[in-house]
Amino acid sequence: MHADRESLKRAETFQGYPGSYGHRVRETIEELFILMLQAMSERHTQPGFAKAIEQMQTYTPAEHEETASVAPLMQFFELVHIADTIQSMVQVFFDKEIARHIDKTDFLNGVVREKKRFENSLDDSVAAGLNTGTELLMKQVEHIILIKTGAREYYPIEGAPMELKPTVGCTEAIACLQRHCKLLKGSTSKDVLEVFYQEVGIRLNAIIQKHLKRQIVSLEGGFQVIADLNAYHAFIASLKVPQITADFANLKMLGHVFIVEDAKDLAQIVRDVTRYGGSFRPEDVYEFIQRRSDWKKIEKTVDKTMYNLSFKEDCIIC
Repeated sequence: MHADRESLKRAETFQGYPGSYGHRVRETIEELFILMLQAMSERHTQPGFAKAIEQMQTYTPAEHEETASVAPLMQFFELVHIADTIQSMVQVFFDKEIARHIDKTDFLNGVVREKKRFENSLDDSVAAGLNTGTELLMKQVEHIILIKTGAREYYPIEGAPMELKPTVGCTEAIACLQRHCKLLKGSTSKDVLEVFYQEVGIRLNAIIQKHLKRQIVSLEGGFQVIADLNAYHAFIASLKVPQITADFANLKMLGHVFIVEDAKDLAQIVRDVTRYGGSFRPEDVYEFIQRRSDWKKIEKTVDKTMYNLSFKEDCIIC
């Protein structure tokens, strides 16, 4: 950019020439700026983002002991900051050195078109990287939850004291998300940031549901589930994206199915479709209550109450 500015200053010396010579000088001034943008895009920003995306795609969380941060993702976020700085510098350079030589309202002007192409190229590179980065971040979060959650986290030994605070897996997963979300804030537009947060929320919701379906949950452990769900909800609420906040509020309500002792009351909760704001159907909730440690004891009562069945005795098929 500094070299381009020096070239522009040399060219401006001859700008006052009359006739075709002066016209060619103005064309050269425009061409200098266009060539600078092309060089920055093709030789620097595009290869840089391509390399960053490649590193994220080849990263496997299970092969690294570090869980708090993902090195390729951290580097990508730093690259986003650099790209934002480059774009700001180009805009300042355009306003101070180029704008007075062209008609900024002429959308057919080569300089205006090339500047727009350069900005679109940066936006596309950031968007492609964010998509890959989101996938990598959520893989890391799922890995943390998987390895940091104990086998009896939600099925504690009867009578064992419970602190009722979020589990280690939950706490570290949220810390990882907070760290990476904070890095991106301020380096990209509000709209892009909101899309990123929304994608993180949707995928985190799916990971938590998948995680709960792998567990065995006792009545005491149900309170631990609620503690974790409350922590996840608090994190999502801090992102201030209404849609995913509502989804996590409904997910938080789901934790109550693990602490209801009476089977008939449990069946009524499962059947209440309005309870979860439309996020869960009765058959979805039914999948979760099957993870209760006392499921075999209450299964018949729940089924009879849910489906209004009344058998005097079990049917036996010979």
